[in-house]
Amino acid sequence: MIFLHNPFRKRLREARINAGRSIPQVALTLGVPARKVFGWEGIDELPTLDEFAYLCDYYNVDPTYLMYGNKTADAEKG
Repeated sequence: MIFLHNPFRKRLREARINAGRSIPQVALTLGVPARKVFGWEGIDELPTLDEFAYLCDYYNVDPTYLMYGNKTADAEKG
């Protein structure tokens, strides 16, 4: 089992807030319980790969940033 450290969860939460979304809004859009979204930002569980890809698109953030805290070269140029 792979555990991501707290910075991932912090960036995930910040991305949601910066996108102007609440946990219930994200849950409704994804069709999952709000407790699941809360868990992604806490310590309970991680999003699936499909959920992660959707969140990146929904929050308009680069997956590399969420995972590692780095922006891609293209994002830094733009």
